Amino acid sequence: IQPTLIICTVPSGRISAVGYGAGTRDPEGAPNVLRALLIADEAAEGLVCVIEAQVDDMTPEWLAGAMEKLRGEGALDVFSTPVQAKKGRPGWTVTVLCPEGEETRFSELLLEHTTTIGVRFSRWRRRELPREVRTVDTPYGPLRVKAAVAPSGHVRLHPEWEDLKAISDRTGLPIHRLVEEIGKHLP
Repeated sequence: IQPTLIICTVPSGRISAVGYGAGTRDPEGAPNVLRALLIADEAAEGLVCVIEAQVDDMTPEWLAGAMEKLRGEGALDVFSTPVQAKKGRPGWTVTVLCPEGEETRFSELLLEHTTTIGVRFSRWRRRELPREVRTVDTPYGPLRVKAAVAPSGHVRLHPEWEDLKAISDRTGLPIHRLVEEIGKHLP
């Protein structure tokens, strides 16, 4: 009898129980043992594609426009990091996070809207907190806030920028003072 070894990757999550069992057969030269894991669910986790490119020959205004285009096309995140590029030139690494399976489309957008001539991409695992957008009443009117639930169960509230800016424009209050005042009224 040839022993069978089954190898599998363990899914992400918290191991809440482990069980071992031995079968009734006793094959020569191989143990007849099984190990089972009980995995508890955790926060949402999935794969994202990370696309990067170096840009060292594009004006900052044009690069900002290209990054806005990528955001407008549905990128999960777009940001740039200053780097020293070839021949000592200042440049940027442009990083685009997109849903898995969208790497070709976003690679093509990056190649089309920037001066880079090549991109690299990889897949990363990502974990996100559960969150929702809520509307709360404040003395300045309704305000949308993002409510994220930490692993401890604590809810963090963060005002949406567009709403803060609109209230600031309407009232003339600086954003930092507005945040202080509104913070007193958040649950």
